[in-house]
Amino acid sequence: MEIGPGGCNVALIAELFGDEDEITTVDVDPDITDRGRRYLTTAGYERVQAGGMGVAERAPPPGAAIPR
Repeated sequence: MEIGPGGCNVALIAELFGDEDEITTVDVDPDITDRGRRYLTTAGYERVQAGGMGVAERAPPPGAAIPR
């Protein structure tokens, strides 16, 4: 999970984790989330989920093991 889908960090994280893993990025501002989703799709990162806080609610709780 990454916070702030407006930048390139989530694309770099997706490259590090590879094609098999699910990457999620969230922001509270829907304009930033929408822009990030458009940029990620255009750049070929369709598997990255960009969304609002509803997406964040599906994240593992703090301290939980994150599946790889």
